[in-house]
Amino acid sequence: MTEKEDNTTRLSLKYAEEIAASIRSVSQASKKRKRNEDTDDDTTKLSLKHAEETATSIKSISQASKERKQTLRASSDTEAEDTHDDADDITDGDHQSNPTKIDATTHYAIRNNPQSHKRLAIDEASCIITGMANPEVCHIIPFSANEKPTTTKKLFQFFSCTGSVLFPGEDGRTKSKRQKEAQRYFASAVGVSDHKWNMVSLNRQLHEWWGRAFFALKCLDISDAPPDKEGKKMKKLKLQFHWMPWRRTTDEPLLGLTTADMFSGAFSRSTNGNPLAPKPTIAALRVGSGQPVITGDIFYAHIDSEHAEKMKLAFDIQWAIIQMTAIAGGAEALELVGDDPDYLKDGEFPGIRAQWQAALGLYFEDVAERREVSGKGKNVDRGNEQSGAKHDDGGGSST
Repeated sequence: MTEKEDNTTRLSLKYAEEIAASIRSVSQASKKRKRNEDTDDDTTKLSLKHAEETATSIKSISQASKERKQTLRASSDTEAEDTHDDADDITDGDHQSNPTKIDATTHYAIRNNPQSHKRLAIDEASCIITGMANPEVCHIIPFSANEKPTTTKKLFQFFSCTGSVLFPGEDGRTKSKRQKEAQRYFASAVGVSDHKWNMVSLNRQLHEWWGRAFFALKCLDISDAPPDKEGKKMKKLKLQFHWMPWRRTTDEPLLGLTTADMFSGAFSRSTNGNPLAPKPTIAALRVGSGQPVITGDIFYAHIDSEHAEKMKLAFDIQWAIIQMTAIAGGAEALELVGDDPDYLKDGEFPGIRAQWQAALGLYFEDVAERREVSGKGKNVDRGNEQSGAKHDDGGGSST
């Protein structure tokens, strides 16, 4: 029960008791008057009967409201106890070796640096996407989501209300297994998910863009991986990279976008991940090959076998939330476009995808031409050096 509902119930009970007391006073006064006047007026009898019945009804309503209030309070306490029980049940190695520390004054979680160092070691001190050195260890489900008691409670309620969205196919009337696991591993206590299975290493720029929902990582499956240096069993999560749609103009409403071209210009996949897109450019390159990171690229995140399912759950929640964030505001534009098969087909945008693929093709053509020109220049220089050397030899022999 919310504070507002609690106040409303308390006020209703107060009014009910006051009304009941007033009716009892009227009833007693009527009885006294009857005795004094010694009359058998039927109207007076009927009024007294109604007054007593009304008072009895109000008492019943008041009692029922009190019982309902007690039931709701007991239910809330039981749910809170279940939450703490879930937190106590998490007894894996990470929680035992590096338990979450809580500030005694603020009751906020303190960042678990030992777990960050373990995550960095697993990722070999490099970004799992670009391969760049000196990455930042970032959380899959944000640290701030359960840093405080208030945010932890809100996260628990969030999973309760959005289970059918985050975990499709589950029965919305009862808590699903994955919904309970989400509440347990991410919202059962302050700082409960500040562990290596909820972390991954990314370079600083990708870390920033991930927080802005410019891209998302979709976990496709879990498979075996070679054991670590200590012989511990490991798993690897297969992650598919996705650049998210991004509106380049945030000061103009989407409601005015009445054509497919207008929509694709303001809300297009071609703006993210395309090195040739107008500035400011949002793109990433692989260090080893120099190729741009594009939607569909596969990367891997390793983790101890016992934590693999928890890490996949974190990525699944992240994937669902970023999709919802990325498409926010685009519904009205899609409704205005209509049923153009060349624009929207099977839930995708073939026209936008074609633009993106064409831009990527131009990029690779430009790279190839530069290499070809550079190669020809070197050949010309080498040819001149060789012809110059022959001329000198000829001149020397004639003298």
